[in-house]
Amino acid sequence: MKVTDVLVQCLENEGVEYVFGIPGKEILDLVDSLSGSNQIQFVNVRHEQGAAFMADVYGRLSSKVGVCLSTLGPGATNLLTGISSAKLDHSPVVVITGQAAFEGQHKESHQYLDMAKVFEPVTKWSIQIKDSQRIPEMIRKAFRVARMEKPGPVAIELPENLAGQMISSKPLPATRTFQPKHPNRLIMSNGLASMGIAIPGSIGAKLACPDATVICLTGDGGALMNFSEIETTKRLGLSFIIIVLNDSILKLEQETMNKMFGKSYGVTFQNPDFVQLATSFGVKGRRVNHVVEFENTLKEVLRSSNELVIIDLALQI
Repeated sequence: MKVTDVLVQCLENEGVEYVFGIPGKEILDLVDSLSGSNQIQFVNVRHEQGAAFMADVYGRLSSKVGVCLSTLGPGATNLLTGISSAKLDHSPVVVITGQAAFEGQHKESHQYLDMAKVFEPVTKWSIQIKDSQRIPEMIRKAFRVARMEKPGPVAIELPENLAGQMISSKPLPATRTFQPKHPNRLIMSNGLASMGIAIPGSIGAKLACPDATVICLTGDGGALMNFSEIETTKRLGLSFIIIVLNDSILKLEQETMNKMFGKSYGVTFQNPDFVQLATSFGVKGRRVNHVVEFENTLKEVLRSSNELVIIDLALQI
């Protein structure tokens, strides 16, 4: 039995029925353990803030503790607004976040933030698990503290080396094969690697470089986290190209789970019709299904660079 199996048993003992969250590399062992639970349903959401709000209101109305889950870094920081709301409204919530392995917890480490300290001002208790033998004791205390007067959120951080084996993630092929001709023309969230940066980041890019052609490349999961900023783009009269890689899945997490466990869980979702969604914002939308069609469409929209265009690129799963 692995550590995350024990953790899930502890959640079951506390009467947990739902865990709201988004899978990420550092918590894949925990998501896999949740897949084996007959009691707990993992609800994969579209933005971690939504997971925190769901846990908040569930905790207020159900007489149980709401539970939300995220990976480290940007996944965890996305929970903060919802957890702050739970603190001020006295909602019993337990937050579980992934974290880098002990040896990777330093200021230059990829995606590392000391989330136990970050969560301190907005929780009743915030702690990192350092000894797997203490998990039952710490989960019991977390739920007790969350429930006791006045109720409120508690945060628990689970380092990756305790959760399971370490797996290195692959960068997107585009980051390996695309070579920009000028410096500072390929912009990535490289340190925090945050989902949802592409569309608002492209607004910033176009405002900074109004004469440049801006192409936004985003996955479907990240796109829907901040798709509302299309209205901001339209209102500002900005023009750029958004390419949505549409496969209705968190692909990296799926591949990693398949390698680790021979199956995946909690990584699929349903997307809206991106073309119709674009139209509802008054924006041109184009759907393409294969490489040649994509190349022709991209060349066409590049020739008319004075409008905002969303290209829905359907990927084969």
